[in-house]
Amino acid sequence: VWSLMLMGLSTLGIGLLPNYAQLGVWAPVLLVAFRFVQGFALGGEWGGAVLMSVEHAPQARRGFFGSFVALGLPAGIILSNLVFLVTSSAVSPAAFAEWAWRIPFLASAALVVVGLWVRIGLAESPIFAQILTAQSARRMAILDVLRHDARAVALAAGSYIGISTLGYVVIVYFVSYATRELKFPLTTTLALLLTAAVMFAGSIIASAIWSDRFGRRRIMLWGNGALVLWSLVFFPLADTRSIPLVALALCGILVLQGAYIGPQPAVFAELFPTATRYSGASLSLTLGTILGGALSPVIATSLFSATGNSSLITVYITAMSLISWLSTLGLIETYRHVLSR
Repeated sequence: VWSLMLMGLSTLGIGLLPNYAQLGVWAPVLLVAFRFVQGFALGGEWGGAVLMSVEHAPQARRGFFGSFVALGLPAGIILSNLVFLVTSSAVSPAAFAEWAWRIPFLASAALVVVGLWVRIGLAESPIFAQILTAQSARRMAILDVLRHDARAVALAAGSYIGISTLGYVVIVYFVSYATRELKFPLTTTLALLLTAAVMFAGSIIASAIWSDRFGRRRIMLWGNGALVLWSLVFFPLADTRSIPLVALALCGILVLQGAYIGPQPAVFAELFPTATRYSGASLSLTLGTILGGALSPVIATSLFSATGNSSLITVYITAMSLISWLSTLGLIETYRHVLSR
């Protein structure tokens, strides 16, 4: 509940933030501060949502239940880009830059209200309730995770590094790359991304269901292995400036990421014992994000500036994808694990 409130209040704060002319240097300082609060909230929110989904699920359907948390990513891409398209199309560019950009941030308050209504009405999972009854909850669970499950955290974070890198490159960097370097209209770029995001959502659900039947590590391993190969062709396909080939590049890279992201929530929950599961899952995701996606748009921009083409970016995303594949190779299979341990 606290993580959800922090996310909502910081997002609302961005929408209400005075501009530089009104507040001076404090405007960008507060903007960065709000973004840090958003990241802090996300680190707690993802792990909590995963555990509430997976620990309430029947054992044979934990992958499927966990995938509804994973669907937040493509749903966020679709919803945010649709809101951005509608808002930017409804007003002039000058009006959008002056005030209309605030509308999506302010409108998000409604989602927070709905989220709080859902979250407050949920009961604690039976598995963790047993821990509380037995008074076995850990006061410093994060230290216990690092002491007893450091290898699991390292491999889980490593398995996510390439996925996080590719996610930020596609969702953040590629929008500016397509409009500035490929000379695509912004509406075309966003429409391509929206199409790929819909396929991304389908891939997440399908791979999660398959992970309940055939094992999670196998699905994730195949997905990450295919991503290594697709990373080699993503920018060469995009650089053709052919709309169909760019659509193929985007759809392919997001569908293959879905093969990992679908089973991921269940895997990150199943890797750790109940008393430290929240900390273990959250820490693994956060480390993978920091080491992978956090700086990837900046790195991609620098690599393009250094060469004037996308060749070094291709080397970079392929190397990060390879790290994910190797880390997944080191993970154990978890889909038959009993969660109440």
